[in-house]
Amino acid sequence: MAIKFLCPSCKKVVSVKDEFAGKRGKCPHCANVLTVPAPVRPPNTAASPAVKPAAPPPRPLRPPKPTSGPIDLEAEAAAALRDEPPPEAAAVASTTIDFNCPMCDAELHLPLDLAGKRSPCPECRRIIKVPEPVKKDPANWRQTNQNLPSAARRPEEKAPEGAWGSTTGTASVSRESLQDAGAFPEAKALRTVRQRITRYATWSAAAIFLTVCAVLVWYKWAQAREEQAVKLALDYAESDPGKSDLGRDGRAAIYRLAGEHALRARKAGCAVDAQDQFHKSLSTLARAAGAGDSATEHDALLQDLAAAETALGGSPEEVDAGTKLKWDDTQKEIHAALRDIRSSEAKLEGLREVARRLAVKGQGARATALASSLYSSPDKEKAEALGVVGLELLTADKKDLAAKAADQALALFAAKDRPALAPSAVALAITLSRELPEAPKKMRPPAEDEFNKRLGTVEGQARLKQWGEARQNAQYAKFTSNQRLQALTALAGAALDDKTAGTNDVALAIQQALSPPKGPPPSPWLLLRLARIGARAGVAADSLQSLADIIPDRDLRGRAQLAAFQAQLAQGKQSADVKLIDTVEAHTVTVSAWLAHEEWARRNPGQAGVVKSWEPANRAFGLLGVALGSQRDE
Repeated sequence: MAIKFLCPSCKKVVSVKDEFAGKRGKCPHCANVLTVPAPVRPPNTAASPAVKPAAPPPRPLRPPKPTSGPIDLEAEAAAALRDEPPPEAAAVASTTIDFNCPMCDAELHLPLDLAGKRSPCPECRRIIKVPEPVKKDPANWRQTNQNLPSAARRPEEKAPEGAWGSTTGTASVSRESLQDAGAFPEAKALRTVRQRITRYATWSAAAIFLTVCAVLVWYKWAQAREEQAVKLALDYAESDPGKSDLGRDGRAAIYRLAGEHALRARKAGCAVDAQDQFHKSLSTLARAAGAGDSATEHDALLQDLAAAETALGGSPEEVDAGTKLKWDDTQKEIHAALRDIRSSEAKLEGLREVARRLAVKGQGARATALASSLYSSPDKEKAEALGVVGLELLTADKKDLAAKAADQALALFAAKDRPALAPSAVALAITLSRELPEAPKKMRPPAEDEFNKRLGTVEGQARLKQWGEARQNAQYAKFTSNQRLQALTALAGAALDDKTAGTNDVALAIQQALSPPKGPPPSPWLLLRLARIGARAGVAADSLQSLADIIPDRDLRGRAQLAAFQAQLAQGKQSADVKLIDTVEAHTVTVSAWLAHEEWARRNPGQAGVVKSWEPANRAFGLLGVALGSQRDE
């Protein structure tokens, strides 16, 4: 049994064995010398149990060690805490349960069979619970010895954060160390909405600025390339080899294309530059024809020039900016080009195209004025011209202007010495529900009037969408093959303008043209008109090529082939095939072949390398095509 008491000096509990009662020793806490008091036995007040438990076996007593002076309590405590217990204690521990009574603190050694059971304490006789035996592991100073220096780390404690040791890997670095080394970026404060908007606006402005700069640089580069291409073409046309190779017609075509490019540049002064080039084209065509020049090509080039000059006129704002001319000046330029056309059929076709373009631009009244000024004599040609202009104005939904053109045309037939009826004037009158003036009673209508009236009726009924009557009249039995071809061509033109009649009438007209004529061959200008109608209607290229092959005139045949070629390029299916150019008078030196090279290059402006490999004349037209194809559409 242990003796517990308070040290009179440090007031801490001291526990020693009862065999040291009455002896002196040092306090293990304060090292002061003290006297161990005698043990106090509590009275035995517990009732005797009915059955006394078996008395524990006698405990061997160790003889007290002789002492010659006060005992060393620290030495005794160290001996009691040594790692290996004495053999006697180990033997007891192996057969008994050693513990202190929780009531009287008496040291008990009970048999193992009482483990976990309730039994009276042999000393105080109180009922206590015998604990389970505790398996003791070999003593480990790391676990038992807690008397370590104050700064030493206990085994159960974690190592200080950031400390390096033998088990610390080089990849494991504390957060504080990384922060001290500046490895972590500093957290930035959140921006306000205004700051974010300002930042995004700045970025957007910078992106827009850079984009605009890139576009301007590209535009300047493209513009310089275009101007260089036009300059090379014009230099060739002015050179002695160019004059020899191109002739009058080829040079006039180059000047006209250069004028179109200048006008489409849309910069200050471009209208005057274009006008200068158009004047050079007109003056070149006014010269005497040389070797290789053709009368029909001359008229076809003037048609092209007049059509191109319709783009000269513009609004007052455009005139002030220098990008367009006044419409009065433009009308004079167009009149000069149409006036020089020698063939009446060619002039009428040129006026038809000009009227169509002017009506689209809102200048239909000028088309009527041109018809009146080009034909000063009150004859059939003037009436036909007014009728052609009126029909084009009707197609553009300018009914009031078409009525004025009809008034002028019908007034010619009311005169005493009236001219022969004009088919287009008759068609215009029928479309507008006008009555034709009657011929004088003494005058019997000549055969020409009968044919022209029936021909005009076909077109008039077609424009009124009376297709059954129109097609029946076009097959009039008394028509010659040429007259029937004229009626079917007029019917095809009306069907093309209607946009809903289909292409059957166009195919029927081409079939009539391909049939062997009974009598004189048809006019080449009529065949060219039919070829252009077929190209606009989307007729197959082989049919158009067959139609072009029957045109006897080489230059107009080339023009018909050019119309088919342009239709193929417009479809876009084979626009990059350079071999298509060979379909336009490939083995002859004609303006149509040169214009085919220009048209192909215009559709393929990125093929400048191919263009530069062509022969000089073809290369000049190809360079103009590249320049025009690089511009925006008018």
